[in-house]
Amino acid sequence: MNNISRRIKTKREPLDLIEREVAEQVLIKQQSYQAIKSAETKKPRNLYELSITLNCEIAWLLSEKKKN
Repeated sequence: MNNISRRIKTKREPLDLIEREVAEQVLIKQQSYQAIKSAETKKPRNLYELSITLNCEIAWLLSEKKKN
């Protein structure tokens, strides 16, 4: 499991969301969600919406560091 995938899972599970639900809340197809999660997408356009859905910062999703 890559780092972004692990961080997404870390935030998704306590919210009791399945991957399909996250994709629906971010308003993307599940395939797009999978591409973000597998780090296949170099510049995911939906990181902001994903961070809101998962209640975390974009910087944490990308690097696991909190923004100052």
